[in-house]
Amino acid sequence: MDSPAPTPRPKDAPAAAPEAWARELEELRRRVILRLQSIEDEARRRASVPAGGDARTEAELRRRVEDLERERARLLEDAERQAASRRQDLARLEDDRRLLAESWQRLERERIDAAAASARGRPGPAPQSRLAVTAPAEPPGGPRAAADPVNPVAESILRQFQTLSQDVRRASDMRGSPR
Repeated sequence: MDSPAPTPRPKDAPAAAPEAWARELEELRRRVILRLQSIEDEARRRASVPAGGDARTEAELRRRVEDLERERARLLEDAERQAASRRQDLARLEDDRRLLAESWQRLERERIDAAAASARGRPGPAPQSRLAVTAPAEPPGGPRAAADPVNPVAESILRQFQTLSQDVRRASDMRGSPR
């Protein structure tokens, strides 16, 4: 399609007639039009004839999109289930925290009452006899904590409870002892 470029004129050659320039311009115009048509034809051919690989690729991509949508739905369901489980765990934990706080308040009140009674010279009832310690029907963490012999959360709470109990006893003993 490409024809050889016109040969340049030597600088000392006489100026070509306007008709020669017109012919050269017409030839250049014709070549440009032919080239544009060939480009348009190629573009139309590529757009209108889908290759066999394109159809397979499109089907594969559609299948992959469907797979990803199913996976996304499954992950959303899992996230919702986990969120509900966390809310239940937090509710149980909050109930346990409330019960523990009430127990500590009751224990501290009884220790203070016992220390005040002993400071006045009257022996009060022993704190152990006033406190009725009963094991809950279900462990604080639920059945899973009972089945799990090593529960780090339960152990941590127990250690904190014991430390706090010792602190309350020391404070109670210091208030009740003569200075």
